[in-house]
Amino acid sequence: MFIPVEKKPQWNNPPILTVVLILISIGCYFTWQNKDDEKEQLAFQYYIQSGLAAIEVPAYIDYLDSLKQPDITLKTLFKQNRQQAYRDALKKLIVDGKFLRLLNEQQVIRPEHPLFRMWQQKHAEFQLLLQRIVKYRYGLKPYDADFESLVLHNFLHNDGNHLLINMLFLFMFGFVIELAIGRSAYLFVYLTSGMASGVTLLVFEPDSAHWVVGASGAIAGLVGFYTLLFGRQRIRFFYSVIVYFGYVTAPALVLLPVWLGYELFNQYLFQNQISNLSHIGGLVVGALMGMVYKRYPKLIHQQAIEGKSKELTFQKKFHTALEHIAQLDFNSAHKILNELLINQPNNIEVVKQLYHLEKIHPESDQYHVFAHQLIKLASEKPGNDKLIHAVYTEYSESARPSAKFTTDLLYFLGTNFSRNSYLEDAEKICRYLLKHDSNDDKQPEILLSLVNAFKKANRDELYQKYKNLLVENFPDSKQARIALTYKGC
Repeated sequence: MFIPVEKKPQWNNPPILTVVLILISIGCYFTWQNKDDEKEQLAFQYYIQSGLAAIEVPAYIDYLDSLKQPDITLKTLFKQNRQQAYRDALKKLIVDGKFLRLLNEQQVIRPEHPLFRMWQQKHAEFQLLLQRIVKYRYGLKPYDADFESLVLHNFLHNDGNHLLINMLFLFMFGFVIELAIGRSAYLFVYLTSGMASGVTLLVFEPDSAHWVVGASGAIAGLVGFYTLLFGRQRIRFFYSVIVYFGYVTAPALVLLPVWLGYELFNQYLFQNQISNLSHIGGLVVGALMGMVYKRYPKLIHQQAIEGKSKELTFQKKFHTALEHIAQLDFNSAHKILNELLINQPNNIEVVKQLYHLEKIHPESDQYHVFAHQLIKLASEKPGNDKLIHAVYTEYSESARPSAKFTTDLLYFLGTNFSRNSYLEDAEKICRYLLKHDSNDDKQPEILLSLVNAFKKANRDELYQKYKNLLVENFPDSKQARIALTYKGC
């Protein structure tokens, strides 16, 4: 199976509708469908224990004989083990729509049958028990479908594994399409594909009574839409074939025949899995809607489409640069990275590579520039404190003739190092700033950060030293008043 993996959600424009659809399915499964297994077991127990099976199963065996499709295994089991035969027969007849249709129309157990009244009462009670099962009541049964089940079956699932796999696929394809065509259009594509998958079953399997549930048909529609929407653009896919898996880059359009072939293969190899037919219906209808959108580009947010292609191009060039570095071809790597930096000046990975390249020339102006830029970019996102300290340490030791820190950068570094327990460097920076700078607003801040750090580390002597320094030099500052409330380590 192929899944696109080269694009991540943009949380400044989050895939709200995709998340809502996922939450609805999860909510349905864990609340609405919560007791389905118990209700199904209760209904099936009633079927056998009430005597209903003793009336209907022989009638079902006779029905199969009348169609010249005798079930020899069931006949033999019926003679040897009635209870097991009842259970096996129930699994078959309850999904045989043609038989159920005749049964409900009283064409199998007729009014002249000696047990007709008892059968009629128990059959009605069994139907009431079945109606309590959510996936039976609202699942799509082609032989007896209605509009309600055509819509709602897309939000129900058989088990936790079924739900998990579907939600994974929904997220992987859904958030991209939501971004590309907008939420309203995306919801239309999703629901239309889901209903189309159901209609496919009504057309090709009208006598089936399987309880079809799951978002698979709607998701298949998203797959079809995705392939037409991105067409020949090369996309990075994760693939899995039995025990083999990996990544491949290919035109998005390739996904359509691959997915269609997969569904056809399953349909004919496992002919009892009729949901594969519904997947094909959803896939085809989704692809047709994608074709319509492709013909009217004004309906598409082109930035979302083009962004995928640009990102893929960027990644290919970046990996090429890394290959040049591995081969010690630093000039070629430098050229590519500088080109990438023009388009993405705040890309920390590009800046990091350029910083490492410039270390070869520690006396160059560029080394200072990239050291400062790397620290700045790292400070803009949480979790980069170790990187900041590592760059500071390396740059301080290797820059020639010496590192060039601005006072603003030193105040940031001193505060950051105090907060992250790099106390030796924090103290060193603080002493330097107290000696060479006269900023009465920022000096109290870095002193208080150092006081807090030594207090936290239970280093009483240094805690008292810098607390006294803060209070004596800046008695009217807010930071001094805070420090005076401390009672010691």
